[in-house]
Amino acid sequence: MKRILATTAMTLLLSTAAMADDHMSSFKTYDEPGVMDIYASDFIGMRVYSAEKDYETFDENATVDAGAETEWDDIGEVNDIVLNRDGSVKAVILGVGGFLGVGEKDVSVDMSSIKMVNETGDEGDFFLVVDANKQVLTDAPNFERMMENAEVRMDAAGAKIKSYADDTVEDVSKTMKDAKDNMAQTTSEAKDSMVKTMNEIQRETFGSPNIERDGWNVVEISELTTDDLTGARLYSVKDEDIGEIDKLLVNDSGEIEKAVLDIGGFLGIGERRIAVTMDELEILRTDSGADVRVYIDATQEELENQPEYTAS
Repeated sequence: MKRILATTAMTLLLSTAAMADDHMSSFKTYDEPGVMDIYASDFIGMRVYSAEKDYETFDENATVDAGAETEWDDIGEVNDIVLNRDGSVKAVILGVGGFLGVGEKDVSVDMSSIKMVNETGDEGDFFLVVDANKQVLTDAPNFERMMENAEVRMDAAGAKIKSYADDTVEDVSKTMKDAKDNMAQTTSEAKDSMVKTMNEIQRETFGSPNIERDGWNVVEISELTTDDLTGARLYSVKDEDIGEIDKLLVNDSGEIEKAVLDIGGFLGIGERRIAVTMDELEILRTDSGADVRVYIDATQEELENQPEYTAS
């Protein structure tokens, strides 16, 4: 049978007050163990019972028959003891609730709330009883040791720091990736712009031809639509069919700035695409307006030697 703690007995056990009859020193020894002594190693692990009905009738001389604990509710066990600096018992930590240790919680109970009830005929055996039921203790605040609180706070702080570090690394990685992508795009755009500029610098510009043909009239670009010009045949000043207008390039103001020409080839195969300004072209239209021709003062060979057009 487990035994229950009395405040006076526990204080006697845990203090260093009594024992040797040596008045010359504050250090004393205890060499007279008694039958009522309580050892912490036995006390920790004892069962605790709810005896609400009989609690007020129990004093330090109260006794109960063996097996009396079967009439009480077993509400937990002693898990630990909290001491004051003077060695007296400050509180008892009870493990309540749960099943086989799973789901159990620690509750701190003042030592004065626990009574000892001796077993009749055996003064060395006793029970631990409290004036509270299991539900009251289960609903009581959970007791956490200061070290456990510190560990919880450290774990929480560590988790927060790790989360911040992970977010920072992710942000830095994203920023670096964005910067890399932007640099690659900027480099590509700069390269395309440079190629385009170099092509324009290197390209030979042709003068506008002066063409007169019976039944044909020179027209201004403003008098035509893109549909009129797109696909129109391109001729040299010697009336050689040397290509066609593939498409027109419009500037930000909506004005036709350049014409992309398909030169040579056969059925679209082997053609060379070049871009020329509208000032290099002469546009003629029949008197009836049914047909349009575009002239340039260059041969097919000269045009094929121009830098090839690439869309920017």
